[in-house]
Amino acid sequence: MKAPPTRKKRKIPRSATPAMWKMASGLLWVLAFLQFGSYFNQDVVLGERYKEMGLLWRIFHLHMLSFVTRMKYYGAWSLTDGACTLSGIGYKGLDPKTGKPNWDRLINIRPMGVEFAQNSHAYLGNWNMNTNHWLRNYMYLRVTPKGKKPGFRASMATFVTSAFWHGFYPGYYLTFVLASFIQNVAKNSRRLLRPFFLTPNGKPLPRKRYYDLATWLITQLTFSFCTAPFILPSIHDSLLVWSRVYFYCPVGVALCSLFLASPGKAWLTKKAKAHAGAKPQLGRSDSTESLRGTTLGVPSEPGREFDEMVDEIMVEVKKRRGSRAGPEGVELRRRVEATLQEKTGGVGKEL
Repeated sequence: MKAPPTRKKRKIPRSATPAMWKMASGLLWVLAFLQFGSYFNQDVVLGERYKEMGLLWRIFHLHMLSFVTRMKYYGAWSLTDGACTLSGIGYKGLDPKTGKPNWDRLINIRPMGVEFAQNSHAYLGNWNMNTNHWLRNYMYLRVTPKGKKPGFRASMATFVTSAFWHGFYPGYYLTFVLASFIQNVAKNSRRLLRPFFLTPNGKPLPRKRYYDLATWLITQLTFSFCTAPFILPSIHDSLLVWSRVYFYCPVGVALCSLFLASPGKAWLTKKAKAHAGAKPQLGRSDSTESLRGTTLGVPSEPGREFDEMVDEIMVEVKKRRGSRAGPEGVELRRRVEATLQEKTGGVGKEL
């Protein structure tokens, strides 16, 4: 694959054009925030007029308050991403599919990924991405016992840590603790319901479009409710706004949690397995259900990451040894894998 033209002794391609595009998108988000912020803000949902609106209008205003608040973050992070791109530190190498330069090394937000997310995994995975990477690597995975999959306790510990990192406003803890319950319910509900909208070989049925629409709407309205205390960090204001929409999110989460703890879960699981027949091997799509690259710090292609690490080690070894011969890349990989298998009891084979 031929690299794009660069100046003499320049190690990365020219970055002015992609940086300007990111700057333009950031400025558009900032302008949108300034425009809509006067219509959807804290004063509206805390005012007396808000109580006189119908329930659907109140939910709509709460959602728009969350959306407009996100606009300023979209703007700020897009501008900083553009600055990183312009300086060159945002260069991630060539895209293996298109062969074009990839400038997403330090990207922190994917606005469309958040706004069109159909589940909590996609919503959270596209928001504050670099912080999510750190939380997954140093909290979510570390508090999980060896040999077990992360569960509710790992999610709760991660969200509480995130709340503590943000500060000591009580609203932060309301948001992140509720989010841990939401993520647990969403993950289990998706496993139980999604198979009914797929064929046994994993292909979407015609009715899956309604499932996608419903999950998108539920995801957006759920997180609009959940993040309200983050915008209104005091306990009084947060509970006041929640009460004005009748606590629809905690009520829904509680009902779903009760169902998941009841015999109904086993019954629905049996129905889902009967519908699917043999367990299908589902492929990943480019929709909002699956995220590109890493999700909360885990690489999508660990084998390729390992090969790149071996190549870097080889370069460093040759520099240190000078002209002395050393093992080639394939041989070095074989030796490393053999060592990993001895120390981890075969886990290294997965690489």
